[in-house]
Amino acid sequence: MSLSDDDSQIEPNTEDLGQSVGQNSSEPPLKMKYRPNNSFLRVRILKWSPNFHLPVAKITGRNTPKEYEYWTNATFERTLKSNWLFVYPKKRFGKFIQTDADVDKVNQEYKQHVTDIIYAFQQKYAESVDLDITNASFIIKEFELIHPQMKLPKNLRFKDTVGKKVYNNTGMEFYSPTYVKNAIGNVALLSKIPKMEENLEKFGKELGDLAEQIREHRALIQDYRQESSLHRQFMEKQIARKSWWQRIMEVFKK
Repeated sequence: MSLSDDDSQIEPNTEDLGQSVGQNSSEPPLKMKYRPNNSFLRVRILKWSPNFHLPVAKITGRNTPKEYEYWTNATFERTLKSNWLFVYPKKRFGKFIQTDADVDKVNQEYKQHVTDIIYAFQQKYAESVDLDITNASFIIKEFELIHPQMKLPKNLRFKDTVGKKVYNNTGMEFYSPTYVKNAIGNVALLSKIPKMEENLEKFGKELGDLAEQIREHRALIQDYRQESSLHRQFMEKQIARKSWWQRIMEVFKK
C-alpha cells in the first residue's frame, strides 16, 4: 500500500550504489549525500469521533485551536473543525547515493517510511478515526545534495529559482528532484572536461600525423605515376624501333 502523491515532489534514496553518471568504470564511484527536507503528509479525515482528541492542545497564531500528538518518528497535527490531519516526519532521511537513479530510490523509501507511520496511527485509533490514506498527499519541498565535486563555500548564501543555500555546509537544497538529477549529471560532465580536452588534443595530434602520412602517400603515388609514364614512353619507343627493324628484315628476305 502506498500514498498517492505528486511524484515530482518526492525523491531518491539509496544504499545499493551503482556507477556514477559520466563516470569511468575504472574510477572509484563517488558517494554523494542526498536528503529530502521540509516534508509533510496531508491526509483527509473521513471520520473523527467528537469525543476523541489528540493528547496536546494548543492555541496557535490567529487564535487557531490545534491538537498534537508526538511520536519519536513523527508529529501529528489537527486543526479543530478541520477535515485534515498533517503528519510531519522527524527522521532526517539522508542517504549516500552514487547515481541520479538513486534519487528516485531514496524518494520511494522515504515515501514508504511515512506511509508506514500513518497506517500505524490509523491502526492505533481505528475505533475513533478513519483516514483517506490512499489519496493522501506527501509533499517534499526541498532536496539537499552534498556532492564531493560540487563543494560550495560554507559561508556562501543564496536563493534562486532552482534552489538555495542557507546552511553552513557545502551542499545545496534544490526545489525539485529533477534539479538534483541535472546537477549530478552536470557535475559529472564538468569533471570530465579536462580528460576530454586531453583526449581531443591527443586526437588532434593523431589526426595531424595521419594527414602527414596521407601527404607522404600522395607523393609516392605521384612519383609512381611519373615513373610509369616514363616507362610507358620508353616501351612505346622500343616497340616502334622493333617495328621498323622488322620491316627492314622483310625487305632483305625478299
